[in-house]
Amino acid sequence: MNKKNSNNKYKFTFIDLFAGIGGFHIAMSELGGKCVFGCDIDKNAAETYKQNFGMNILSDIKKINIKEIPTHDVLCAGFPCQSFSNAGKKRGFSDIRGTLFFDIVKIIQIHHPKYIFLENVKHLVRHDNGRTWNTIKQTLIDLGYILPEKEIISSPHEIGIPQNRPRIYIMGIRKDLINDKFLKINLPICNKISSIYDILNKEVDSKYTITQYESEILLAWDVFKRNIHKNVFGFPIWVDEFEKNYDISSFPKWKQEYITKNRQLYSENKKFIDEWLAKYNVKIF
Repeated sequence: MNKKNSNNKYKFTFIDLFAGIGGFHIAMSELGGKCVFGCDIDKNAAETYKQNFGMNILSDIKKINIKEIPTHDVLCAGFPCQSFSNAGKKRGFSDIRGTLFFDIVKIIQIHHPKYIFLENVKHLVRHDNGRTWNTIKQTLIDLGYILPEKEIISSPHEIGIPQNRPRIYIMGIRKDLINDKFLKINLPICNKISSIYDILNKEVDSKYTITQYESEILLAWDVFKRNIHKNVFGFPIWVDEFEKNYDISSFPKWKQEYITKNRQLYSENKKFIDEWLAKYNVKIF
């Protein structure tokens, strides 16, 4: 943890909303920033944050006194993604977690930070046929911020970190600080091929060894992924739909799309998949 005590020894100050265990904190600190406020409602995350950075951040953003938040240069917020995620029910702003974006807005309205840096799942831009993203984008513009012309979606593996986790990064600068229509962001370029083996320990205690059952699951998936005629799926693999042809018109559109893609995947790879299903008892997983 940085032991500097006065703000003038730092390049900038920042606040860390929906802070989790401190991803934003680490990045901003390494750039010379000082965290002057943080909050997260999850007690376990807050305890980890306290252990890591010496700050007690356990608080509900809906109950904090916004005017008591210290003045800051940068507002960071990885606001909850469940209501926009493919893995969730996609209720967006109709989900209480989806409305937490507007609590960020209230803080911006009071403090007018020079910069904003938000993060969420990549599906945010497509949620509700783009209307959710347009609302967020226009709200930030109306608050007086210049944003990039095109949304920024990036994954750690693109900069040499072995994790495939594409996210949308929403960055803005207060319009009185820039004489441009759009904020220009140059994403880092990395030619290194990411590998999980670069970060794994070579020797580990046997208690961390996976079970035989887990090993069989990973083996089956590995064989499937290497032999299927598709590099990236972009949808969940539902084995139970491979050989089915029942009517799906009563299902929601998103589920119809997933089922259709699974059935098409099966028809395009029928020979291999039939052999794979016979060899690996995946339906019990």
